[in-house]
Amino acid sequence: MAFILSTKENIVGVTVRGCLTGPDGAETPFDFVLQCERLSADAIERATGPQSLETAGQFFTRVTKGWLGVFDDMGQEKPFTADGLVKLFAIPNLARMAFHSYLHDVRAREKN
Repeated sequence: MAFILSTKENIVGVTVRGCLTGPDGAETPFDFVLQCERLSADAIERATGPQSLETAGQFFTRVTKGWLGVFDDMGQEKPFTADGLVKLFAIPNLARMAFHSYLHDVRAREKN
């Protein structure tokens, strides 16, 4: 299969999976997709290198263009907004989990 080096907007779907503990102590699984700009290897190095002062939440504020699978309390899909992204990443450790998922999903991998 040929490799197409696209000059169009380069977006990668980043799947974030985990669980949150509810008020009864039970874990509730979740998953959603962040639609993020696919940065170059150099740009990722600058964002993650020792000179970077950017937090994972700030990184996603810069590169996230949308999301899929994020719902409100009524079960309605929530439209993507910058404020919504900030609220999402106010959950402790979620931005770090998403960042690890981004680093996994943005890279090229061997085909099985």
